[in-house]
Amino acid sequence: MSAFYTNVSRRSNDLLVRGFDANGNRFNRKVKYQPYLFIQSKDQSKFKTLDDKPVGKIEFDSMSEARDFLKQYEGVSGMDIYGLTDFVYAYINDRYRSQISYDPKLIRTVYIDIEVSSKDGFPDIATANKPITAITISWRGRKHVFGLNDFKPHKDDVIYYHCKDEETLLAKFITYWEEISPDCVTGWNIEFFDIPYIINRIKTVFDDNEAKRLSPWKLLREYEVEIRGKMNSAYTPVGVNVLDYINLYKKFTYSQQESYSLNHISFVELGEKKVDYSEYGSLNDLYEKNHQLFIEYNIKDVELVERLEDKMKLIELVYAIAFDSKINFEDTLGSVKQWDVIIHNYLLEQNIVIPQFKKKPEKEIVGGYVKDPKIGMSEWVVSMDFKSLYPHLIMTYNISSETLVGMMEGFPSVDELLKGEFQAPEDYSYCANGTYYSKEKLGFLPALMKKLYDDRAATQKELKTIKKEFNETKNKELERLISALDNRQKALKIKLNSAYGALANVYFRWFNADIAEAVTTSGQLAIRWV
Repeated sequence: MSAFYTNVSRRSNDLLVRGFDANGNRFNRKVKYQPYLFIQSKDQSKFKTLDDKPVGKIEFDSMSEARDFLKQYEGVSGMDIYGLTDFVYAYINDRYRSQISYDPKLIRTVYIDIEVSSKDGFPDIATANKPITAITISWRGRKHVFGLNDFKPHKDDVIYYHCKDEETLLAKFITYWEEISPDCVTGWNIEFFDIPYIINRIKTVFDDNEAKRLSPWKLLREYEVEIRGKMNSAYTPVGVNVLDYINLYKKFTYSQQESYSLNHISFVELGEKKVDYSEYGSLNDLYEKNHQLFIEYNIKDVELVERLEDKMKLIELVYAIAFDSKINFEDTLGSVKQWDVIIHNYLLEQNIVIPQFKKKPEKEIVGGYVKDPKIGMSEWVVSMDFKSLYPHLIMTYNISSETLVGMMEGFPSVDELLKGEFQAPEDYSYCANGTYYSKEKLGFLPALMKKLYDDRAATQKELKTIKKEFNETKNKELERLISALDNRQKALKIKLNSAYGALANVYFRWFNADIAEAVTTSGQLAIRWV
């Protein structure tokens, strides 16, 4: 195991770094990071742009000085600035150059679920106008439960705190949270309910300073996310990764469910449902009439998410993706940030610097091919699958920003290409939308696709060998290695498959509508040709 981070955040000119050293000792460090950028230079330099122009490296005493420099020369003609300006990720790449070897068992992940009074209507998250009536927090299988009335635990792994009032309940919860000092917190729908409600309720009952105790740095980050056309406020205690399990399930299972309630998903995946309280009519009636069952209901919700993780290992998958990409855990849920960092790190290894982000014109991009169904029974059916279709198309055509030469006027449609009559010139590789690419050098995008694909193949081969050895020897030490290798090959697959999502996003540094469409139309051509 090497040293590894669990979270890196920025506060003014400090980077707030949490993690473990190579001996497994936990650390919280403030780092005075001194960033660097690049500008064009007439002198020869080991650093260059994608089009082979030399650039000089400028080092700054602080991140604010670098920001001032960027602002000073923003829009100035002839003053192009290069380099990654998200200094959190520049630091991670500088500090952890080689592949990160980590121990997932060291990372402190807690599971949480809260209950809130619904007497006289549902609670409002923004104002936290209703008292919290129960909190269950589980760490390493032991449930610490905070409630307001009598409860008798029937399991050895449950510790119950009977609190005289909500103020005592919240105070004891905060004290236990600080004792654990979690790296990650998870649960079902916690990002937009449990965590913001806890924070707002602590602010209401006590004050802002008490709420800040949930962060090891005594800082809270508030942000808004649009969901179904409505803005939702969320909080992150700085230094703690909020990994909402409903988001992990939607992102990494690739399954369409009729409902994403915990009750439905736990039944689909585990064959088990939440505690049934239908005879009481409402959760508030359950609280008032059967407090024993009410607390069991609260505990059960935490247990179900724990069991989902035991089966699906989605949080461990997040770790694998994050450490492989060198990003924070929460960034694994998107493709733009992840691929921006992957490309930056890959190019910088070759002393190639990236340009600054400039938003490009939006354009509706032609999607993949969906064949109209042929109604009725078919006598002969063949099923075929292109393995990692989009990554292989990128490799096949050498699709990349710096290899794009242009677009041929009057290029045939996919329907016309399928007739097999068109003969493209051989000087370039032509995609189905008419864009054509140089063959003189391998583009960074196909090179990355090949690297990730080869890495996954090598990891799968090693995994197969280790599994065979385990089956023969039953050596328990190999089980951990099998889990780590399996997570890594899954992480590499997800990264490969998410590349196109970034390419087609207008907020991606490397977005180009013609390139994105080159991939989808060439995919249509390949599928329909078969």
